Amino acid sequence: MKRKGLVLLASLVSICAITSTVLFANSSLNGTSVFAVETDQWHHYAAVEPTETKHGSIEFWANESNGCKTYTFIDPEVECVEHDFSTYESFETLTSDDDRYVPTIKQQLGIDPCYYRNQSKITYGLYPKDHVDDESLLTNLNLLDSNAIGSNGWYLYEGKYYAKLVATPYSSSDGKFDNGETIVSKATYWFYCEAIKWDILKIADGKYLLLSSMLLDTALYHHNQASSQYVEEAQGKIYIKCNDYKYSDIRSFLLNDFSNSAFGLGDEYIQATSIPDNPTKSTLNDKVFLLSSSDYLRQEYGFIATPLQNASTSTRYCKNTEWARAKGAKSYTGDNTNLLWNNSYWTNTPWDGSSNVYNVYIISQTGSLTDHYTNEKGRGVRPAINISF
Repeated sequence: MKRKGLVLLASLVSICAITSTVLFANSSLNGTSVFAVETDQWHHYAAVEPTETKHGSIEFWANESNGCKTYTFIDPEVECVEHDFSTYESFETLTSDDDRYVPTIKQQLGIDPCYYRNQSKITYGLYPKDHVDDESLLTNLNLLDSNAIGSNGWYLYEGKYYAKLVATPYSSSDGKFDNGETIVSKATYWFYCEAIKWDILKIADGKYLLLSSMLLDTALYHHNQASSQYVEEAQGKIYIKCNDYKYSDIRSFLLNDFSNSAFGLGDEYIQATSIPDNPTKSTLNDKVFLLSSSDYLRQEYGFIATPLQNASTSTRYCKNTEWARAKGAKSYTGDNTNLLWNNSYWTNTPWDGSSNVYNVYIISQTGSLTDHYTNEKGRGVRPAINISF
């Protein structure tokens, strides 16, 4: 799959109430008034490059006949008047839900949060997503050495970050890219690092509770499925259960590997969140975390309020990124196109509270609430964060 930029609109997009402009002529034909359409006045606006803190815009043409502004991204092939869009107030007030908007460099790199399109999502943080198949770019990326690796662990090339991965797909059917290309085990691939898209679940007191829009990675909940094990604490060895989120591998992954990469360029907007830990009856304070099983039943977050065993709900099901698939995430590959590339993913809640030490609640490929073993491979990771900006 080749990386695509903004989709160019083939049709004109109206941004004013007037739909046409006509002028009455001082003549008639067989008693019928004759109209003369005013000559179109097209203005050409060149692209405005973004800076670290100031947005830009893509190239477009505007029809400003009689004050009515319509715009297109395809040259109307009529005489155009050149204008500098950056000098207009309409550029200053351009918002991210406008197709002409180009995010600031900090927003593109996920350093600063940014509303995405209709403001139902926010982009923040940076993580690998789609694979690179541009041959020219691949040639240049393959020439990079460790000196190009940034503080976030990704390779920096011409102002953008890329990730390099030796693939370990879950299986031949699960291991495919969006274009149907098979992900070959042990083959090396490059991925674009992109600003992470987050669903907005709640806004309160200036804080945004966000949930990743896709399954960003794959990880074990816990490497063990034993009935008991011991860990070292300040007070000595203590007995834990392998479905205890506090001591889980996935919590360690989120707070270390994931956070260091996704927010390696800056995490100043993230607020620590209090998370109840059921087995230990304590409270954790984490910047990145998993939602609980009860969170996925909250209507105010946009989820359906019933578990729907063996049923499908789009309010909870979620797709793997190409990066996650190349790392071994399991995917739905059946005939239902709505579920294509969906995966089950972990919550932070032990199955049946404190009575079970082996299983945790998961969200299935179809969005139902069920359970699975803690050391099951191929499950997806869907992080949550609280930010203030």
